[in-house]
Amino acid sequence: MFDMKDRLNRLLEGNRQKSLLKRVEGETTEEKAQTFFNKVYGYGEIKNNLFRALLSEEQVNTLLVGSPAGGKSMFMKIIEESMDHAYYYDASNSTSAGLIESLYLNHDARILLIDEIGMLKKNDMDALRGLLNDGRILKTLKKKRYDFTLKNIKVFATTNDLDIPRPVRSRFIEYHLPPYSDEEFVECVKFCLKDKFVPETAEIIATVLIANNLKDVRKAITISRYILKDDTFEQIVSTIETMIKNIPPEGIDYN
Repeated sequence: MFDMKDRLNRLLEGNRQKSLLKRVEGETTEEKAQTFFNKVYGYGEIKNNLFRALLSEEQVNTLLVGSPAGGKSMFMKIIEESMDHAYYYDASNSTSAGLIESLYLNHDARILLIDEIGMLKKNDMDALRGLLNDGRILKTLKKKRYDFTLKNIKVFATTNDLDIPRPVRSRFIEYHLPPYSDEEFVECVKFCLKDKFVPETAEIIATVLIANNLKDVRKAITISRYILKDDTFEQIVSTIETMIKNIPPEGIDYN
């Protein structure tokens, strides 16, 4: 358990975080939400509720569910970059330390961001139930006992599927991000590349990806790095199709 000084610091930090959010441009909470998450295309109502979760004075647990490259990670990135004491944990690429030990070493975290929560280690998943309930972590690992509390911590997590233990999933409010339609995908790519290309170039990139059944915003952004501003239509299409043609078949291993 943390001492009184720590709890007072958390109260002061909570007030500072709310002050930071109140300075976001906009007259209403809804307008501020759109400004805060302006790097994400669409999902207006979800933006509103995520912003309200950040403003809340109580612990909130939020789970974003959707297909890869649907915007989930961008929401997390914005929160991580914009808020103080936000701790990001990539469960798909976790170190040997694990979530429990990482939080113990970062006990000043006010916001926990877990990417791909379904890939957490079993010990971490078990301990997460307590954290989601009342902020307490209680677990013994390798003869070391962890018993600490992160009061009013806000937990945001993402997953591509719902293969998550029911006791953990039930402690989240879930938001399902539907995949973009073809038209929405084109507009999303144009939105993401608006500072780099004219809309027509971004539309070509999106259209070629759709034609090849690769409706992935992250892939569009990656491909855009190979496109030059003065490229012709033929050069753009040829560059993209060459990249797509040389993607290794799934599961191939050259070792």
